[in-house]
Amino acid sequence: MSKVFSCSEVCLSMQVFCIVLLNLIKVESAFRMLLSRLTIQMKIKPRCCSTNARREGPVHLSVNGREFQRDTWSNVSSKILSHLEVKYRWVDAYFPFTHPSWELEVHHQDKWMELLGCGIMEQRILQNAGAQDRIGWALGLGLERLAMCLYDIPDIRLFWSTDSGFLSQFENRDPHDCIKYKPVSIYPQCINDISFWLPNDGDYTSNDFYDLVREIGGDIVEQISLVDKYFHPKKQHTSHCYRIVYRHMEKTLTQEEVNTIHKQIEKAVALKFNVSIR
Repeated sequence: MSKVFSCSEVCLSMQVFCIVLLNLIKVESAFRMLLSRLTIQMKIKPRCCSTNARREGPVHLSVNGREFQRDTWSNVSSKILSHLEVKYRWVDAYFPFTHPSWELEVHHQDKWMELLGCGIMEQRILQNAGAQDRIGWALGLGLERLAMCLYDIPDIRLFWSTDSGFLSQFENRDPHDCIKYKPVSIYPQCINDISFWLPNDGDYTSNDFYDLVREIGGDIVEQISLVDKYFHPKKQHTSHCYRIVYRHMEKTLTQEEVNTIHKQIEKAVALKFNVSIR
């Protein structure tokens, strides 16, 4: 039976990939420049040609002349990739819809990693699409593999995970943040909520509460999030509700163990921040 994912799970998964994509805009732009520079040696009739460069999407370049000269892969790629400060190589490859085909590999952690596949589209595909007089380029970036390098993610299967322990590390993060993946326990989560009225003097911040929770709970506190705010119009008081996710890296926590730590947090927050537990 196939699993049905909730909208929130799908949205969080998409956020992970959006962060990765934003981080790679400069790399992708470089490759777009590279492909736009590559041409194929071919004969054309002398004529005045046009361009559709004003519209978004692929730009079809055309000029007056008889022949386009082809830059070599090594010459063009060296000009572009030198700005990325990476060790790379182009290798011949096979893809069913392109010929010839190449792969771009980068050297990372003493290994060559496939980063990009590309090639000239088979002419029959263009003919079937009604573009007989065109030449097409196909290009695909391996976003998951790039993300594994950027964030030290050890297993590509994690990108299909709906575990909040993984997704929360990328949720609502700025693409320029330095994010490094933290291993997620294989054992189940225990989730407890805590809500309290804030002090009237206004001397309270959520970050102080987060620090206190991690000070008491230590490494078994996986996630802390503010899930609800409520303002009482008659009492003129504000209430916060936080969700604390507990999980141990080496064993399954019992609810009794979690409740003991949770009670300690309740007592400490009431004493230190002068809040009223609800």
